[in-house]
Amino acid sequence: MSNDRRVRGRVRGTRELKGTALDELIAFLQFNAKLGDINRLFVLLAHAHGIGEWPRRDPLPVFRQFAATHLSRNEIVEYLGILMARKRNGEPLVQKAPPSTVSDARKSRQRSNKIPANADALEEAKRARRQAQARARHRANQETTAYRSLRAQRLELAKHRCERCGAATGLQLHHRHYETLGRERLEDVEVLCDSCHRVETERMDALRRAAWRPMKASRRRS
Repeated sequence: MSNDRRVRGRVRGTRELKGTALDELIAFLQFNAKLGDINRLFVLLAHAHGIGEWPRRDPLPVFRQFAATHLSRNEIVEYLGILMARKRNGEPLVQKAPPSTVSDARKSRQRSNKIPANADALEEAKRARRQAQARARHRANQETTAYRSLRAQRLELAKHRCERCGAATGLQLHHRHYETLGRERLEDVEVLCDSCHRVETERMDALRRAAWRPMKASRRRS
């Protein structure tokens, strides 16, 4: 048997095991959970994976599709075990936090369980998540030796003054774009004071917001 055939066999076996576990989870929910419990579990798990979802009249088919796409077999088995234990103990099946591993629970506590009211609110929530991830990458990049060297070179080139207003205090290194984050060149950054940096950041943020809102509005009119 070739290596490709063995790999395909393992993948097929893994999919079959995941499908069996998912069938057991769906069957348990179908016979033991109320519609509201299924909806709450679906929405909480979806939001824990960064996906905006709303309650539905018939959530089981959509929940099955979500679980097949976004949950691993181990997660499905873990969630089923937690739900069965709660059923045996007479506890509510769906509590304030979704069944989760410790690391996932820590992440989900940092997210809001509030369901976005409309498409704009959902897009805003996605944008906020992307910004938080970008800030984390930016902070990590600032700790590197290459970044410190780049900052010193750019400050020397700007003669330790803001390149917009000429101020000599509160100087910061501003990224003109983030396409080269971690491998920036001198032309990718500029030295700005606190005030100029804040104005430029707000201007760039406003442009990013405007990039999708007109499209959303035109889609609603059509």
